[in-house]
Amino acid sequence: YDASYSGFSGDMSVSFWLYAGDIQSNNKTKILFQQGASERHQISFESDKVKVRYENAADSDDTANFTSDIAGDDSTWDHYVVHLAVNNLASGSPRLWKNGVEITGSGYSAVGGTSPSIDRLYIRQDDSMGFQDIIIWDNLLTQEQVDELYNSGEWMNPSFHSNYGNIVDWYKYGYEAYWKAHGFIYSSGSL
Repeated sequence: YDASYSGFSGDMSVSFWLYAGDIQSNNKTKILFQQGASERHQISFESDKVKVRYENAADSDDTANFTSDIAGDDSTWDHYVVHLAVNNLASGSPRLWKNGVEITGSGYSAVGGTSPSIDRLYIRQDDSMGFQDIIIWDNLLTQEQVDELYNSGEWMNPSFHSNYGNIVDWYKYGYEAYWKAHGFIYSSGSL
């Protein structure tokens, strides 16, 4: 997916289900927020970590590394929530939850400067990877809201979430037909 985008303005959360099959070391799966052709904020996936990068309008950037075996041993669907606290780049820092549990990041130092004006969204998905319900929220989700969205590992229709009014964009991706074959459980709401 690569298109013009106007939904990003300040602090945001991004939530999604991710299926990682036979993930390769050169995996290029990522969610990228751009300003023109410049890559600004990015969520990328490697076999042993999730990386979240912030970049300011003057091209200074830093990356937080969240160690998490995203491929896993059984290639299941996992739920992620990422905080993009970019309204104040001098104090905001990335946070990440996997299956409702916050994972501690490392290696990040605040970049400072002015937050860029995001005007493009790019989502790349490599072989053996699948996204479901990439949702961009216009606030930083609380632990309670993360837990509600994760729903003990059972998919719920996000339009029933208590924070539904804060959804800016929702990319459904249509993997529902494959859920049963890949161990995905759903119980709340209709598909």
